[in-house]
Amino acid sequence: MSEFAGHLEEEEECDFVPKQYVVGTEIVSESGISHWLPEVDNAYKPVKGTIFDSIDVAYNFYQQYAQRGGFEIRKATQTPARREGFKPTKPCKVLENNERHQKGESHVDTNNMETNAQVKESDSSNQRVKKNRVRPSQRIGCEASFKLRIVEDNKYELYGFVEEHNHCMVHPDYRLHLKTYRKLDNSMKTLLYNFLLAGVGPTAGHRILTKILGGLDKVGTTSVDCRNFKRDIIAYIGKADAQIMVDMLTQRKKCLPNFSFEYFVDDKGVLGGFFWADEYAKRNYSAFGDVVSFDATFRTNKYNMVFIPFTGIDNHKKCVTFGAGMLAKEDAYSYKWLLNCFKTAFPDEPMIVMTDQDPAMKIAVEDVFKMARHRLCMWHIMEKLTTKVRS
Repeated sequence: MSEFAGHLEEEEECDFVPKQYVVGTEIVSESGISHWLPEVDNAYKPVKGTIFDSIDVAYNFYQQYAQRGGFEIRKATQTPARREGFKPTKPCKVLENNERHQKGESHVDTNNMETNAQVKESDSSNQRVKKNRVRPSQRIGCEASFKLRIVEDNKYELYGFVEEHNHCMVHPDYRLHLKTYRKLDNSMKTLLYNFLLAGVGPTAGHRILTKILGGLDKVGTTSVDCRNFKRDIIAYIGKADAQIMVDMLTQRKKCLPNFSFEYFVDDKGVLGGFFWADEYAKRNYSAFGDVVSFDATFRTNKYNMVFIPFTGIDNHKKCVTFGAGMLAKEDAYSYKWLLNCFKTAFPDEPMIVMTDQDPAMKIAVEDVFKMARHRLCMWHIMEKLTTKVRS
């Protein structure tokens, strides 16, 4: 005990200087209200009367000043005939809640947010309650501003500059989390795009970049920014995703001679269906292709197309895949086209074909497979037995 106590006394004698996370020069008024001034070199501070060639030049200048000071800015008003203004936004999401309030509302009660966020939707059978997420305002009424007005030759003059803030600045250790500091350069975008092509999500891609570069401070962005990058890619692709998919599988068919891919479009040029089977699926069919089952109970949400996998059972009673297809319509013509593509990829007909009790499937199977026996799936029969047969 004495040695342990002596060790504690030695530690207490060591000089420990706590790290100060409050940044900025604090100024207390006569009424006791505190204001903070950013600690920025005078060479980067705005000066009234400065002339800027454009709004972008003025915004970039004030943004550099904000980055050195430890806060963020946003564009307030853009009235060409009157003035332009830039105001600081939240230095930290926790610090600022409201810049101004709406009429009749003083603040947002975060403890009882869900009471005002319930929107009732009536159905024919029952009522559902849909809850919308309500985010409290993060503005706290900071009066710091950077105001411009138009002068001769379509230039802008700084006529108003308020340097005082009603909050402290962000410490340099945490400024990497500010929006103005977070950005994806071209090399990171290329890596993330290649990750997406390889099936790696944006969150996992952000973790990989963190490991490669050696820390979050080296990445300079968050997982949310990576997910937003994926969202932007999807928005950029838009309605051309079907053509991209067809071009990708067509190129794979040219490079891989044993890869099968077929598709068709309707009269309006809309993709009506496609089928593909790779070399691994064809090896499975050559070994376990006596019984083939295909089911059309899977439907996509966005494109409203049915996904139809062709499956079988191996020697270990495990499911193996022979091919897959997607159809826009579940009619006899579409099923015939799909089964003809399957027959082209696999010339040897199966002995038994198992499907659901669908009249269109029955017509297609009898027309395409002349030697195979068509059987209904027992699982579907047992599922429908309780609804079809009365007790």
